[in-house]
Amino acid sequence: MDILWIGQLRGAGGPPPCAQAAGRQGRSDRRLGCPGTIATEHALPGELPCYGIYETGDGRYIALGALEKKFWRVFCEEVERPDLAARHWVSGEEAAAVRSEVAAIFRANSQSYWVDRFADVDCCVAPVLTLAESMANEQLRAREMFIVAEHPTAGAVPQFAFPLKFSEFTFTIDRPAPAHGEHSKEILAELGYSDAKIAELEEAGII
Repeated sequence: MDILWIGQLRGAGGPPPCAQAAGRQGRSDRRLGCPGTIATEHALPGELPCYGIYETGDGRYIALGALEKKFWRVFCEEVERPDLAARHWVSGEEAAAVRSEVAAIFRANSQSYWVDRFADVDCCVAPVLTLAESMANEQLRAREMFIVAEHPTAGAVPQFAFPLKFSEFTFTIDRPAPAHGEHSKEILAELGYSDAKIAELEEAGII
């Protein structure tokens, strides 16, 4: 709808740029600062050994996204396991066996080792960043994926920005999230509760 609106407004439209990393970042945690979890039991990621998250030797994680055969082949060559190249899109027991092999490869070294090793290798291998690391990430900062909003009681609070970027729209946070019970009286009044009843509920500690 935004694309259509821009097209009507300016007489020309186009697809809004949105990187996968930007779109995924906004779903990484429910709120900034809370610990994340790693999902590893679904087809994407999880079932296919060529596409998943692997623990490294230092307890960090690496994401492997070699869905295309060319990327998987390059990955296998780089880790000196060309025997795995033919076992790309596999399932069942064979997938479990290949995943075990790949897991052993990544556990043999630290995350930083793998980041350096694959820095100039085009096969979709990337580190799984902590939230703090992602906020300092050059790509996400360039995409303006974070915004700092002023909260009346909490002060400056970092927030996720909208991943889609439009030439006619700048993302802003117009008002903070409500405090606990901030609008209870207003909502109860809209539902037909009298001032006396609302006061009674407040005195009883219900609101």
